[in-house]
Amino acid sequence: WLCPVRPGDRLAPHALAVIAAALDRADDACMAYTDTVRCDGAGMPREVELKPGFDPVLDAARPYARELALVRRDAPAGPHAPLHIPYPALLTDAPAETRPFAPPAPDPLPAISIVIPSRDRGDLIGPLLQGLFEETDYPGLEVIVVDNGSSDPEVLAEYDRRAAQGLRVLRHDAPFNFSAMINRGVDAARGAAFLLLNNDIEVTEPGWLREMAACLNLPGTGIVGARLDFPDGRLQHAGVITGMDRGHAGHWYSGRPADTEGIMQRLRHRGSFSAVTAACMLISRDCWQRTGPFDEEVFAVAYNDVDFCLRAGQAGFGVVWTPHASLIHHERASRRRASPGKLAQFWAERRALRARHQTHRRTDPAISPWLRFSGTVPVPRLLPAIPPPRRFRTAFATQSPECRA
Repeated sequence: WLCPVRPGDRLAPHALAVIAAALDRADDACMAYTDTVRCDGAGMPREVELKPGFDPVLDAARPYARELALVRRDAPAGPHAPLHIPYPALLTDAPAETRPFAPPAPDPLPAISIVIPSRDRGDLIGPLLQGLFEETDYPGLEVIVVDNGSSDPEVLAEYDRRAAQGLRVLRHDAPFNFSAMINRGVDAARGAAFLLLNNDIEVTEPGWLREMAACLNLPGTGIVGARLDFPDGRLQHAGVITGMDRGHAGHWYSGRPADTEGIMQRLRHRGSFSAVTAACMLISRDCWQRTGPFDEEVFAVAYNDVDFCLRAGQAGFGVVWTPHASLIHHERASRRRASPGKLAQFWAERRALRARHQTHRRTDPAISPWLRFSGTVPVPRLLPAIPPPRRFRTAFATQSPECRA
């Protein structure tokens, strides 16, 4: 194994022994990296970088896997998924490196079909349709509203007005089932990619969909999510972490101030996650076809997006979140007060997510195993032993040019 070390960098006590033991446990590894302790000018620790599994998207802008990088001397040619050794082996005075990175826009841009489940609420669907047809800079959009029994005359008139611009309205006169409505819309869509969009989303900038399309063009990527903010400016969605929320899944940093950067400045950079919310989710047709539709039977209302993303990951597709596509989410504005029956359904779907994907036992590769959650914020924790080395999704990582380099 070869391990370049910069002048002035130091190894933590027992670092070599821990690294050797980790590599011995993963005898197929060809590349590896460790956590980092950043020190002040006097050599005193000031920050411990508890890193995620290797993510080529995040690493392109925030090269966290290259500081104490180990390469096997006899590694065979070809791409390899780097192994993360979750141990703070490197002490350095050097600041964290950042690099300008923007995924190239696909040429030509893929045809995108937007699927919007909705019912009444002209105060929401009207501004959303205006934002899509008149404020979004993306050519040839197909917009499909799957309408669950609207009776508001203003909403029906809005549908008629937008029909001249290409709006398609599909009637779904059945009990509310979010997954069934999504599947109905996607089945009717003609695009090469599908954007699932809640009717309580507000467009705030013209280039948001071009950014999402560029991220979908990253190697191995099948799903892209956006940054969503509450109307008061607080963060609503910056990616979904499995295992939080009592062993289920949740939005990390949700409810935090808009200028929150997160650990390792993660909220400033594009990165890979286990899941993103279906309130704004772009999916390639290939990913949809190979993953299968939303589960209408088990996840009719809740956790259908998390289940879909986890199944897509098992099929080899990456899930990317970008802070450079930003929208406002009036979350729950379109929902009615939950009845006892609806609450029972929610808890049943919550249990189903845990049973199907073992989220309570899963160490999410998008964060360090040394982290736990205080509400929605990750904080360090002590563990009885050093966590085992781990990889992100190998199929995703090995398709990355960054990984090949």
